[in-house]
Amino acid sequence: MQKILTVQSHTIHGYVGNKASTFPLQLAGWDVDAFNTVQLSNHTGYGTTRGIKFSAEQLREQWEGLQHLQLAYSALLTGYVPTPEGVEQVGRVGLDLKQANPNVLWVLDPVLGDDGRYYVSEQVLPVYRQLIASGKVDLVTPNQFEAEALTGLTIQTPEDVAQVFAKLHEHMDQVIISSVKYANEPGYIYSYGSAVIDKTTRATRQFYIRYPGLESYFTGTGDLFAALTVDRYYKARAANIDEQSAKDAAEVLALTMTQVLTTVQRVLKRTCANNAHAAALAGDTVRPSRMGDIESMKHSELNIIQCKDLFETTDTVDPEFQVTYI
Repeated sequence: MQKILTVQSHTIHGYVGNKASTFPLQLAGWDVDAFNTVQLSNHTGYGTTRGIKFSAEQLREQWEGLQHLQLAYSALLTGYVPTPEGVEQVGRVGLDLKQANPNVLWVLDPVLGDDGRYYVSEQVLPVYRQLIASGKVDLVTPNQFEAEALTGLTIQTPEDVAQVFAKLHEHMDQVIISSVKYANEPGYIYSYGSAVIDKTTRATRQFYIRYPGLESYFTGTGDLFAALTVDRYYKARAANIDEQSAKDAAEVLALTMTQVLTTVQRVLKRTCANNAHAAALAGDTVRPSRMGDIESMKHSELNIIQCKDLFETTDTVDPEFQVTYI
């Protein structure tokens, strides 16, 4: 059984961060060590939250405790860290693991915000840029807002996406932009991937997956996406080596993304259906989710436990997730 360290937030109520990642990864066959960067009552979408944000020193102490055990991790997932000092320390975790074993898969989900709004201090940006520039991160999974923030570029067209990829490929071989929305296609989401297919020339191959968005707001989808990406990419890459490189790096990444998007979309659809059913039994209707509205935000929580079966078989692909190479 492969062992993974996942460094993210923890909420008592709701499914974001490590609460959205641990159970699916365990069902996929991983031995999960959950390293919490915060301990909160709930996520910030409810408008108010209580709890603890661990200091960089507290994170360092916990990491030193783990180092003393000499644990052999196969993968590392790093996500929500609210402060620049915390991001720097979590980055040290990644650098230490890569120094001990360069084959450790490090997937960095740079949780900054979404829809033009920051979830964390903007001062984390230069620290994330330094981590990416280290060349030790294997795969990064920003959304549109985060990709724009990391590169200082704006995404309004597919050509803009290519420029963002070029910037990020200066330091890493695999990049995913999990979701992009265009003003002229309001009902659709584009998920983009790009991989270096020739390490000598640094030539890349890019693709997108276009699919209809759901008319609901959810929390934790990015965290679930990143966790499933670690699992599927690790396994797809290993299988490709066994097949003596039958696929290029972009094809491995594309296979990963179609499988991940299939599972995430099935989780979202089941969550919607379960919420509608519960509301009907109560003689009510599901309220549109709105930031700061406690009752509506309760309906935005992913039904992680109710989707147990979806995480046990994550290698299927629904036909709506077709890959188009650019």
